[in-house]
Amino acid sequence: MDGSPLIGPAMGVSAVCVTEVDGRTIALVGDQAGMLSRWDLHDRRQVGEPVSAHVYYTRSGVTSAAAGHFEGRPVAVTSGRMEARLWDVRTLQQVGPPLRGHVGDITAAALFDRDDTALAVTVSQDRTARIWDLTADQPSEGHARPVLAAAYHSYQGRDLAVTGSEDGSARLWDLATGQECASPLEGHTGQVMAVAVGEVGGSLVVATGGSDTTVRLWEPFRAGNSATPLLGHTNAVRCAVFCDLDERTVLLTGSDDGTVRLWDARDGTALCPPLSGHIGGIRHLSVRTAGRMLEVALCTSLDHGYLWRITPGPSHPAATPHGHFDASALTPDARTVGVGFHQGCPVVVVILDGNAVHVRDLETSAPIAGPFAGHTGFVTAAALGRIGSRTVITTTAYDNTLRTWDMVSGTEEGPPLESCNNLSPGAQVPPVIGRIGNIPVLIGIGSQHVRLWNLTTMEPMGEPLCGIEHHLLSADIAHAADGRAVVVTGNFDGSVRVHDLDNGRQVAAHLASGSPTTSSVSTEVLDDDIVVVRSNWTDVDVWSVSTRRRLWKRAGPAQLSCVSTVGGRPVVLAADADYTLNAWDLDTQALVCPPMAGHTALVNALRVGHTEAVPILASASYDGTVRLWDLRTGRPHEEVRTGYAMGATALDLAVIGGRNHLLIGSGDGRVTMEPIDGPSSCATELDRFPASVRRVRVASVDGTPTLVAADVYGLVRVWDLEARALRAEINVGSGINGVAVDTTGQICVATDMGLVALRMTPASRRDRGESR
Repeated sequence: MDGSPLIGPAMGVSAVCVTEVDGRTIALVGDQAGMLSRWDLHDRRQVGEPVSAHVYYTRSGVTSAAAGHFEGRPVAVTSGRMEARLWDVRTLQQVGPPLRGHVGDITAAALFDRDDTALAVTVSQDRTARIWDLTADQPSEGHARPVLAAAYHSYQGRDLAVTGSEDGSARLWDLATGQECASPLEGHTGQVMAVAVGEVGGSLVVATGGSDTTVRLWEPFRAGNSATPLLGHTNAVRCAVFCDLDERTVLLTGSDDGTVRLWDARDGTALCPPLSGHIGGIRHLSVRTAGRMLEVALCTSLDHGYLWRITPGPSHPAATPHGHFDASALTPDARTVGVGFHQGCPVVVVILDGNAVHVRDLETSAPIAGPFAGHTGFVTAAALGRIGSRTVITTTAYDNTLRTWDMVSGTEEGPPLESCNNLSPGAQVPPVIGRIGNIPVLIGIGSQHVRLWNLTTMEPMGEPLCGIEHHLLSADIAHAADGRAVVVTGNFDGSVRVHDLDNGRQVAAHLASGSPTTSSVSTEVLDDDIVVVRSNWTDVDVWSVSTRRRLWKRAGPAQLSCVSTVGGRPVVLAADADYTLNAWDLDTQALVCPPMAGHTALVNALRVGHTEAVPILASASYDGTVRLWDLRTGRPHEEVRTGYAMGATALDLAVIGGRNHLLIGSGDGRVTMEPIDGPSSCATELDRFPASVRRVRVASVDGTPTLVAADVYGLVRVWDLEARALRAEINVGSGINGVAVDTTGQICVATDMGLVALRMTPASRRDRGESR
């Protein structure tokens, strides 16, 4: 061994590569926690902070790392189970969007660069290798890591937002279009933890502060935009705000070093000695102009609040302290989560008891407003804002909701907004209030998305600004009240989207979710209403898409759920964590029948049908069985069907030739068609897939029973079930999680990369042939 070991990775070391940077030998170390760190092998020391390279909700870890060069700079490509990422070794910032497309866990990645060619190669458990051209134009996916700060500004009739991220960049967004309107602001060598936006001499200026202790000023609409770092802080910069002092635009920044600094926004020069003497690092900062004077309110990481007054001076501004708030003087467990001004009074937002939100006078500690009750989880951040002439307070909490209250009346502004906030670091960021035209909007920064909410309707506005998740769990075709065909998709994060199947346009606001992961989403049309049921490890909930009203919610984990009609009544069906099946009346919320127990492994499919006037539930499981249940009694309807090698993975019911049939997919790639009222010897096996069958769906297309089936690796096949003949197949190139087909021949496939929409051409529908 040459010297002492390099100790630092959070978990077991899983990947190492070595490269040279400016004459120094640098090692990149990836661990099983998904973190990536740099080490200088000459000094045997870690360089900078580790980054979250491949951290997922489950099964994090860096599986490989390889060094090379790209565009003349040292880079490294790393892989995790979900994607590969390219990193600039000098800054440890991500280069370009992630490389996604494999339908199995990625096990290794490599780089190749020569002359003008730069390629990455990834290999996966899906039995494929993929080659990526790193020089090709790629659409921007926004920030590559979670967002840590946001600010709003209206500039020349445009409503803009700026966001700062863990990926070391800041980005400027046009809220009306949801698109970036300038090049990314890149230069920090660490996380961007504070952003502010304002105007200097009529030009738009963005300020950023980061974990590298620097502050930078940018003019994003100026060609060749770059920023020289403003030095002075000795720890991470956490907050920033622009304001006017004596007809001069100044920037105030607060840091974990416990100081607030004032900078001239034109040239970045320090205007006066830093404001110091605070107990704890600066976490929240608010400024008010009062004549020629500035009032600065702040609160710290140790739950203290302070008020400063700054006045112009002959050589530099003079700052004097005018108030101190100690949250522990109220209760030992009191926490400060925000600061601001209300009707000219400096206030601090504090949590005193449970999760209730209180507003106190910063100078006297007297109650100003509240308590605002409703949160059921740890409240992490709060901010004051304006809607018209009213002051409102917005909060975010670990109960995965954002809430808004009127400060004067104390009434809550509509229902809570569901957003996943309980995965750090997004939960620490307070919401931001802005406008799009005349519409007040809330910019909600969660751990997975930055989403815009219409504060008039309390609905999401369009797609998230960044952090959009393409991983779809389900796709269902339905018909809206006006008769047009729509596709309803369920996302891995629980959000539900509705799009016109003909033109792809969004036809309804999203149903957002507060769940970090969702196990299943299913759609059904009940009495001309599109109804969606979602399940996850905490609950099952049912929504009306047309009214945006939650119809039912049941606490408790569920692996799989669906909604159907039994005896003219809407029924919710779910497979619980112990593989027991339950059925509830949606209207009365009472059990339809006793729990149905028998499966011993994960249940993969549930379908409702009728045979001989008996309502039945068919279920398929990894235990290798398909079971039929009498929904009147909860008892088995017939003998258990066994023999499905590697599990029964997919299931549907259909009437073929006047008889009820089961269509069953297996883990070994088999697809069988079995009459319900006949022996298993009557089963017909269709062409076998090369991999496990993921979904099977049957529809009567132009009067002919047609089966659409898909495997886990992206192969989709279409059969004419009357002729028992395979008519078409297509490989969509992504992992498949859901399939839908309607009577007109439209096919929708939910994949790990988004939605694939296909349509059988008229020619193929005459001979059950090609799809397009």
